Amino acid sequence: MNSMVLWYSLMQIAQASDCPAPATTIEVVVRLDAAEQAYADLDVEAFGRSLDEAALLLPCLSEPVTSTFAARLHRDMGLRLFVTREREMASRAFAASRFADENSTFSEDLIPAGHAIHALWETWDVSSGQFERVREPVSGRLLFDGVEGLERPKTWPALVQLLDAEDTVTISAYTFPEDPMPVYEGKPLPVAEAGGGRSLSPKVVLLTSAGVSAIASGVLYTMAAGSAATFDEYHSDWELADVKAQRRKTNTLVGVSVGAGLLAVGTGVGGAFVGDR
Repeated sequence: MNSMVLWYSLMQIAQASDCPAPATTIEVVVRLDAAEQAYADLDVEAFGRSLDEAALLLPCLSEPVTSTFAARLHRDMGLRLFVTREREMASRAFAASRFADENSTFSEDLIPAGHAIHALWETWDVSSGQFERVREPVSGRLLFDGVEGLERPKTWPALVQLLDAEDTVTISAYTFPEDPMPVYEGKPLPVAEAGGGRSLSPKVVLLTSAGVSAIASGVLYTMAAGSAATFDEYHSDWELADVKAQRRKTNTLVGVSVGAGLLAVGTGVGGAFVGDR
């Protein structure tokens, strides 16, 4: 069983059952200390066992974590993934550690200079990470690696926590980008963000604009024709100024009608050659 499967299995067991007792971040840190010491001693079995114990405690955390704590958790998770040769996932966990705490690093006692982990540590440019907006809780607030917000990392994992209105931790879950968010009651996302209001493709926008412009051109041309007919009629009470005003009105309508027609042709041709998104 690889480390990811085992990790998730332990997390699911812990989340599906009642925690025997609330866990503190100090208790998790004790397991991380033990894991790092076991790694330094080249005791792979004890290393994995200590991280498994940490995994079982995470869903039972009774307090919000700090960014420094989250960074260490990601760092040790990446170390475990490296040991089990899951290097892509390890690099993402390392990126999460660096993003949570810019000062996060391995001590040379644990990872000596020149070790392959150092190259993997720098794989991701954390300034170019991607995020997705999640639903705001109906009550309480969300934390990602100890920081309140509604932007979930899409590039690397995150420790997600939900705090209720009294700031009591109700959810703690270590999640990778492909994992669903923990289940909680949230407010609906705005239509565009929820995916219900798909933005129109350039092709649709151009063709729609062409249709509207064509209709406008026809309406304006009809108005111009009516104005021209009025101009041609005999008006015994018109003065020279009235004649000039009617001629200007007719010429303006014709010009605008032609402009709308040209716009319709231009956008129509553009829409015909633009690919669908």
